[in-house]
Amino acid sequence: AFRMPVGVEEFLSARTFETNPGEYLSGRGVSFMQVAKWRIGYALDGKLRGRIVFPIRDARERLLSYTARTFAKSPVRYKTPSAAEGPSPAAIFGEQYWPVPGKRRLLYLTEGALKSLAVERVLEPMPDGTGIAAVGGSGIVIQQVAKLGTWPKILLVADDNHAGRRFADALTDALGRASEVDVRFAPKGKDP
Repeated sequence: AFRMPVGVEEFLSARTFETNPGEYLSGRGVSFMQVAKWRIGYALDGKLRGRIVFPIRDARERLLSYTARTFAKSPVRYKTPSAAEGPSPAAIFGEQYWPVPGKRRLLYLTEGALKSLAVERVLEPMPDGTGIAAVGGSGIVIQQVAKLGTWPKILLVADDNHAGRRFADALTDALGRASEVDVRFAPKGKDP
């Protein structure tokens, strides 16, 4: 089974949310309620030192992978697990709260967890049959395409840059027959 690296801690209370990692999240608009719901963590030491850690779980709450974003000044903004750690290539942030396949209507898809959390805040309370998702960057693999293809309609909110446009084209090509894909580009430097 996949495990979090040593050094990752969960925000267990509003008090721990008042630390540097919590201040970073709060500055991005993430509430403690979202942190608790998604079991977002942070690392002050270990291989993910100086990073906010977004666990990726399936509908049965099994940990599949993570994405970790720096809250300190690091030239590498994001880290993901190595293949040797055994993450699931099909992992998609947000899937743990997706409605069952027959009840799915509209998925809001972004490139990263922070952006999906911004969408969630706008939609609260989440309408029936709606979900959020992030694929962890502008790349996508066939296992993720298979999961995304269970949604009849997907609204992709991508970054307005070369990588975001390339991602939008790849997703539209991959899902064109399974799902209706509507693409919107977020304003530069802004969450959706």
